[in-house]
Amino acid sequence: MFNFHTEELPNKITRQVGQKIEQAREELSLDHKSLAEYAYMSVSTLLKDEQGTKTLTITDLIYLAGASKKPLTYFFPEEIVQRLDVPYLTPDEVTLLRLFRELSIGEKTRIFATIRAWLQTDHQGLE
Repeated sequence: MFNFHTEELPNKITRQVGQKIEQAREELSLDHKSLAEYAYMSVSTLLKDEQGTKTLTITDLIYLAGASKKPLTYFFPEEIVQRLDVPYLTPDEVTLLRLFRELSIGEKTRIFATIRAWLQTDHQGLE
């Protein structure tokens, strides 16, 4: 377990969180200035967060999650997420959910029907 009060920065956790922030920003094709504005923080604070040279407050994480359209737990290091009482999603599952949310209701209905039909067929050998 990490003790943020005595550990030097950056540390393993702050670097992992910083990488997630950078990943989220790049997925949205945002520059530092834009994400900082959307997350109600200065560019220098965002840069320090991405570099892992400061610890984030929960408020910072909430604003970053909202600005980057990610769930709060997206920014948690995997070793922490695995300790939570919520089921862990693989990166592929997260991607599927993120893409699914962008679909219309009609598209979602068709996808569900396709998956149900596929599961009812003998699809051995198609894998």
